[in-house]
Amino acid sequence: MKKINLVLIITCFLNIHIFCQPNKSKDLPINWHHLSYDLNSIPGISTNRLYNELLKEKTSTKIIVAVLDAGVDIMHEDLKENIWVNKDEIPNNGIDDDKNGYIDDVHGWNFLGNKNGENLHYDTWEITRKYQKLRDKYSIIDTTDLTELQKKDFYDFKRLEADIFNQRSEAKKMFDRLTAFREELYKNIEIVKPYSKNKELTIELLKSIDTKNDTTAEKAKVRLIKSYEVDYTKQFTDLIYNSYKNKYKYKLNPDFDNRYIIGDNTEDLNERYYGNPDVAGPDPFHGTSVAGIIGAIRGNKMGIDGIANDVLIMPVRVIPSGDERDKDVANAIYYAVDNGAKILNMSFGKPISPFKEHVEKAIRYAEEKCVLLITGSGNDGENIDSFPRYPNKYYSDGTECKTWINVGATSWKLDSEFVCSFSNYGKNNTDLMAPGNNITTLYPENKIILSEGTSISAPMVSGVAALVWSYFPGLTAQQIKKILLESIDYYGDLGVNQPSAENKNILFKNLSKTGGVINAYKAFLLAMEESK
Repeated sequence: MKKINLVLIITCFLNIHIFCQPNKSKDLPINWHHLSYDLNSIPGISTNRLYNELLKEKTSTKIIVAVLDAGVDIMHEDLKENIWVNKDEIPNNGIDDDKNGYIDDVHGWNFLGNKNGENLHYDTWEITRKYQKLRDKYSIIDTTDLTELQKKDFYDFKRLEADIFNQRSEAKKMFDRLTAFREELYKNIEIVKPYSKNKELTIELLKSIDTKNDTTAEKAKVRLIKSYEVDYTKQFTDLIYNSYKNKYKYKLNPDFDNRYIIGDNTEDLNERYYGNPDVAGPDPFHGTSVAGIIGAIRGNKMGIDGIANDVLIMPVRVIPSGDERDKDVANAIYYAVDNGAKILNMSFGKPISPFKEHVEKAIRYAEEKCVLLITGSGNDGENIDSFPRYPNKYYSDGTECKTWINVGATSWKLDSEFVCSFSNYGKNNTDLMAPGNNITTLYPENKIILSEGTSISAPMVSGVAALVWSYFPGLTAQQIKKILLESIDYYGDLGVNQPSAENKNILFKNLSKTGGVINAYKAFLLAMEESK
């Protein structure tokens, strides 16, 4: 299996991809997050210890984890055996055999497509949509006689206009630079390719190629080596290029709107039955990475080891390259719950939720059905007690979802850099933390990738929840949440760098409700006590 040598940071909206050079320790194992601080001096989640010491003579039951995401490569060799199958649906017959309202939903559902098999790939950010609506109203209005409410809206319109213009201008600059760099890189690759016997180029292969008798190829090789030495490989360059292209052309483009592809009535929030059964979609790498953390097949020596050994992954495609829509999120929750998911992994979020109450109804429905909802805290390095993200655990009536867990990100370094610099945090809104730095996970087409982000930390918790619950199916979602939060590895008194605050040290316990990192071994022991 091939490894892509890059680090992926899923940023605040979790489909915005920002990339940096790898900083993985040479001595760090590929599955370091499964290790235990007690046994290995690495602050992982103690999965291996649990399997080695407590599970050998025990039996488990299948548990379904819905991955609400951008799509999942269900044919990945390290994942396909653990993909959920709707046994009441006959594949590809064009009939809703199980009468659930979704035709041919054999492995899940895609709310970002239409009945003809076409898929929505790109969408705008929520701030862009808000600006679009205000622009339609205030770009031609007489501003001399506005009500107080209209003045507020007009102020928001002008503020958003400036913000979007500035962000889009910066994205355009980077896009133009990367376009030129990428063209030169591709040109050099084509020149060197005949000497590599058409093998995929690596730094090692480039250094071994003999091009001394070809001046042009020698120069191209030297340039490629320089690029590859700082990790600007073809794969890395394509990813960062696409990141800025998408930001400039779609996410921050107020003139872009392709929701028509889906064919739903966007004004009808109660509309449920649209989409198609293509659970991979046009770009399934983020969902595949998330699903791999939870349920990659253990012990097959193909890629990585997932956390849960008796899990079924239900893909529900709801995240475009842009911000998810509240209507789609609510429908994805209803679909997953109604089709048997006990855990919903939702590695996404945004700072604006125009139809928050509509999503709340779906969240309350999941809570009432004893379903656990797990989200990442986000990657702005912000205190989400002060800067909330949506969806979250709070209902409009002031109550909270009792089956909600929010997760921040930690690294393998038990020092001042223990909390990841990008991780959002909050004493009230972040429940606990989990590894989210230099994590090797799955990538489409039978590959693996080195990833970072709280969208990776969230499935760490989903995986542990699924693992424990599969051995103690009689426990409730609230009990599982209680067990996970009370069995953490406590690092609260460790001084760490506060995310996004230069030279500011803070106690780890002030960044989350528990001051700890999830621990599968301890959670299992506590579940044994709880189930007696």
